[in-house]
Amino acid sequence: MVPGSDGAGEVIEVGSKVAEFKKGDQVATLFNQGHQYGDVDTYAAGTGLGGVIDGTLREYGVFNEQGLVKAPRNLDAREASTLSCAALTSWNALYGLKPLKPGQVVLVQGTGGVSMFGLQVSAQLIYCIRMDPANTGCCIVRQSRWCNSYRDHIFHLEGRGAQEARC
Repeated sequence: MVPGSDGAGEVIEVGSKVAEFKKGDQVATLFNQGHQYGDVDTYAAGTGLGGVIDGTLREYGVFNEQGLVKAPRNLDAREASTLSCAALTSWNALYGLKPLKPGQVVLVQGTGGVSMFGLQVSAQLIYCIRMDPANTGCCIVRQSRWCNSYRDHIFHLEGRGAQEARC
């Protein structure tokens, strides 16, 4: 087994039936190669990179064209490779089945990849709140671009929920 679920790189060869990509395209992998949308079924659950099938920590890989997407042009392969798992997890949590609306409060705990992407993709919201790494209740709040300023605020939740925590 080859570990690694997130990856990006350059297409160096394509099969005769490939329609979506050509040699030289910059691409990123999908975490579950067989899951395009909707509920994860038994088949899709068996197509996770780095688990059931060989992952991305290798120099070359062969992928079905449905298991890749074109990488954003403004990102290099290293940057684009971070989108497959953490970024999409954050996006789905914020905008998936029950999308957030501007003005709602987001509380993301920790400083891992999902939390950091959560802060970035929730920039349209009025308040983005991140717990500190030690979980002491100290938070950093950044007002988003929809507000009048871009200042940071540090405060303590003091046992209050995210809805009650305001600057």
